[in-house]
Amino acid sequence: MTGIFFKLPAGALSDVIGRKRTMLIGLLFFAFMPFTYLLVKDYNLLIIIRFLHGLATAIYGPVSMAVIADMAGTKKGEMLSWFSSVTIIGNLLGAPLGGLILHSSVGAAAPSIAEFHHAYLASGVAGVLSLGLALSILRGDKKTGSGIRIRAASLKFISSIKEVLTDKRVVITSAMEGLQNMTMGALEAFLPIYAVTVAGLNEFQAGILWGVQVVTTILSKPAMGTFGTIFDIGHASGPILAGFLIVRYDYLYSFGAMAVTLLLVAPVFILMVKEK
Repeated sequence: MTGIFFKLPAGALSDVIGRKRTMLIGLLFFAFMPFTYLLVKDYNLLIIIRFLHGLATAIYGPVSMAVIADMAGTKKGEMLSWFSSVTIIGNLLGAPLGGLILHSSVGAAAPSIAEFHHAYLASGVAGVLSLGLALSILRGDKKTGSGIRIRAASLKFISSIKEVLTDKRVVITSAMEGLQNMTMGALEAFLPIYAVTVAGLNEFQAGILWGVQVVTTILSKPAMGTFGTIFDIGHASGPILAGFLIVRYDYLYSFGAMAVTLLLVAPVFILMVKEK
């Protein structure tokens, strides 16, 4: 949900302080937020940490894509697609590796809190290494900003939103992406729980199950270009809606309802969005 509120302002911020400085702010959250999970003692603190951790992708994601779009010239779609695919490879590796860490104790009925701490530490170390790599690459680069003042950046920000919202093709495409990610968010939240508690898989096998599905995404990923806020609305609403349905009904009904929703809206996208 953090992305819903901060993805669009992050783009405006990058116009003021520069793309690379903004990316480094995002990387700081990637590097240090995983360590804060070691402090979690109750659900309320976990919610706060999750919200703050969302600043990592909310800030870094759209700005890094803007940098690639600036550099790509006429190959924007291709370069953004490669960037997206590499990002997904990270998710592909993270799922089984995280499961392996949680399943390190042979014969244990369930992962202990210590094993979850090991997973958080591994994520934090990876984030710190990424930050160090970025600092070494960006060191000495003096082209940090475009020189745009805050007022000018704010006006440009508002104008860009109006331009997007008045383009029917962009709105429908973004809404389709949001609904697609609603189903994805639901699976990300509850498929691991289902796999372990209902299907009887261990944590490592559950990670492999998720990773195998991501392989298909890597092989078939289109050229990217999405309205990130609507993307996040769909992604954030998926776990909430699925949780509501699962509590009242069951996994089968809930996942089926998500799938039917996506099937029903797909024809709208096909009929309404035409390429010239």
